[in-house]
Formats: sequence, structure tokens, C-alpha cells
Amino acid sequence: MRQSKSLAALQARFLITGTAAQAKLCIWAEGFAIQTLANAFSIAVLIYDEAVKSNKFVAIKPDDGIVERYVMVQRTRREHYNLIVGEGGRKVFEASQLEERVRELWGIDADDVSRDAAPATKRRKPIHHFSL
Repeated sequence: MRQSKSLAALQARFLITGTAAQAKLCIWAEGFAIQTLANAFSIAVLIYDEAVKSNKFVAIKPDDGIVERYVMVQRTRREHYNLIVGEGGRKVFEASQLEERVRELWGIDADDVSRDAAPATKRRKPIHHFSL
């Protein structure tokens, strides 16, 4: 990510597949990188981890605990991440847009859902305008 000098450049880089970028330029997601994105964009990354036998449902939330949106990914046994896309191609969700079973599996409580209805003045202002 150090080579990306702007948000637009970073977004463009994310659109390149690992095969096209080759191993040296492929973007890898590990705990620190995911946490950094969660903090910067006030998102929680909901990971369905196929690589483990227990605790398959992991949520990485911003350090301050304020979650504005959710992104869901599947981590394969080969340690690759696949974006989980909702109805209509939705990639980013508010808590109220997640199915009840999804909220149960990842431990998203009623406070997170009710925060969606909070007036904008009570919610944290976004650091960046970023859409996937």
C-alpha cells in the first residue's frame, strides 16, 4: 500500500487480481492490514474462516468500537479472501441490513442495529469517502 499515493490509486490497485499483479505486487490481507482498514473506514470486517475447525466467525472491528458499516468475507483453506456479496450485489452493509442469523453468528447486538437509526450528528463523521 506504500506505493499508492492517493485513495484513487489504492482503489485502482485493489481492482487488479493476484494473477495479473504477480506475487510481488499482490495485495495480502493479514490481521494488521485488516485492522488498519477497519480503523480508517469505520467498518467491521466479518470473516467466515474455513481454515479453522472452531471459531469460524470472526469480526474485526475498529479499535474505538464505532462501526458504521460491515463487509463480509470468506477466508478459504488456501488463505485467500472472497468477498461475500448480498442481494442486488450489495457489498457493504449497515447492521440493520444483515440477516438476523448473520448478526447472531458474529455477535452483532441490538445496540449496533439501533445505531443505524441514530441521527447523523451522533454518528462519527467518515474520514474518507470510499465505496467498494
